[in-house]
Amino acid sequence: MITFRQWLIQQKGRNDPVGDLARDFADDKCARWIRSVDAIRRHILFNHRPGLGALTALEEAIAEYTERFGNG
Repeated sequence: MITFRQWLIQQKGRNDPVGDLARDFADDKCARWIRSVDAIRRHILFNHRPGLGALTALEEAIAEYTERFGNG
């Protein structure tokens, strides 16, 4: 199964907030080994203090991923 990290990085080409989040996450050197939905959510929330737009994009990305692949 594809991890949330793999799926999110694949979304870099999107022209929407999820694509913005994916590009930021792909460039995040301190998150290189984080894979799961919960670990990525915690990392973004506690290490980067995201704004409302980034939080909304994160929740949208998680919803899309879990709808397709489960909880990962």
